[in-house]
Amino acid sequence: MQLVGPDLGKLRRSLIDKRFSVPTALRVLQQTLRRLEVLHDAGWLCRDVKAPNFCIGLGNESGVIYMLDFGFARKFKETNGAIIPAREAAALLGTFQYTSLASHEHKDQAPKDDLESWFYMAAELLKGPLPWCKIDGHKEHQKIAEQKRLIRTEHRAAFMEGMPSEFDLILSKIDGMTFSERPQYHVFNALIDQAAEKLGITLHEPFDWQNIIIKIFQQNTRVMRKAQYVGELGESNLASMKMEEEERAPKLEQSQSLKCSRMIEVKSKVLAGRCFISIKPLSAHNYYYRGATFCHMLILKGIVFVAQNKHGADP
Repeated sequence: MQLVGPDLGKLRRSLIDKRFSVPTALRVLQQTLRRLEVLHDAGWLCRDVKAPNFCIGLGNESGVIYMLDFGFARKFKETNGAIIPAREAAALLGTFQYTSLASHEHKDQAPKDDLESWFYMAAELLKGPLPWCKIDGHKEHQKIAEQKRLIRTEHRAAFMEGMPSEFDLILSKIDGMTFSERPQYHVFNALIDQAAEKLGITLHEPFDWQNIIIKIFQQNTRVMRKAQYVGELGESNLASMKMEEEERAPKLEQSQSLKCSRMIEVKSKVLAGRCFISIKPLSAHNYYYRGATFCHMLILKGIVFVAQNKHGADP
């Protein structure tokens, strides 16, 4: 896996209103939907779909979204295509803010649950922090589950406010799916296209981070570093303390922390219809990699998560 830039969560939190512009959000959602489609067609579930698990590329690939971190991934389909039956009970997995209602109820997850998490991410990218973002899921995850139920009933209109009307239909379609049903990715993608057309948006405009966010970072390098620490609970003071401690840390400690910096980079490329793997040490920049082992396993099976043409455009 190659080095990548900041994740979508950090980029969103770096903005004053904590949300992307509508053109950027819609483009991001189409790309992340494609990543999920490829993962599901390979027979795997993510079970932890959220903005921090998607990163932008570097340099000429800043318009490409990479899907990372497969720590909760699980195979849901046999090699012959048969769906593995749901278990009677399953652990609550994922991130509380984004995990599906089925997971809250300790039920086995399916592709539709990844799509439900993707929908919560969509709302966050379009509107800003989710209504339940300040509830501590480790102590009160059922309160979060109740909030998720309410946005389907009496709080639905308020929740959908500020989002294109097509997302109301998207949620209904996700909720109407069965455990073994393959999501209609093309329908969701078409609904996003429809939303863009209604709003007079072309889905070829630069991403926010290709203009607005980059300017912010250039003017204040602390913005990005603070976004790395601050979550939705508003721990601004805690973030500042962590940054000050980091700035005071002796350079010797930093050099010692890099002794094990020769980490493996698993990089997949599509070339002449074949998949190649390059292994090299990662440089010690402020970028990170996750899920290399899992990706390595899948790459060896001929699965490539991110494909792009020679111009670096997303397919």
